[in-house]
Amino acid sequence: MKAYSAQLVCPKCNTTVRVQGAGPNNLGMDPAAAEDNVRRFIEMLSSQARFGIRGEKPLAVIAALKYLCESTQTGIGLSALLENETHSRAIRNRFIALVNIYGRTSNPEHSWSAITGGDRFELQTAVRSSPDLDKSVSTLTLEQMCSLSGEFVQNLAGYSGATSGATNPGRGDEGSMTVSRTGLHPPSDLGGQASPLGSRENKNGMSS
Repeated sequence: MKAYSAQLVCPKCNTTVRVQGAGPNNLGMDPAAAEDNVRRFIEMLSSQARFGIRGEKPLAVIAALKYLCESTQTGIGLSALLENETHSRAIRNRFIALVNIYGRTSNPEHSWSAITGGDRFELQTAVRSSPDLDKSVSTLTLEQMCSLSGEFVQNLAGYSGATSGATNPGRGDEGSMTVSRTGLHPPSDLGGQASPLGSRENKNGMSS
């Protein structure tokens, strides 16, 4: 795969940023369709999670989009990001930050290890099970990644899902909660604000 770099003007911040990627193996996929695929994947993960969009796997994918936006990298699939130690560590840091603000687990480090490692590699398995997900992520433009990550961070801030709809008292990313969408919003800075919800665990002590 041929590497490339380019200069891109950011219309929102009126600055020029350097964009680098792994190379275009995504010819033929429409960027709008790719964006829809990524959005549907996050919504699918949210519908399966006990705490909806605040579940572990949705937060991990949002963290990956946030990392790509902030590092101005394009042309990389989600599987490649998770398999690369440098990328994975950067996504993990953003995941922990999101969980500390919006999540429902008191141990985000353990949550990350649980969904990306162990015997099940839950997040990687979900990615492989979704047709064209990797290709869709690698097709997204920088503007699309920043818009998507901003949209879902905004959804996190406004999400008020309850836990009464959960059907499985086990792992947090199982159940029947669904994601509430509020439309497209500009990227939102986490800003280090404390979560009004705080860190919570379910009654069995398992993370969600």
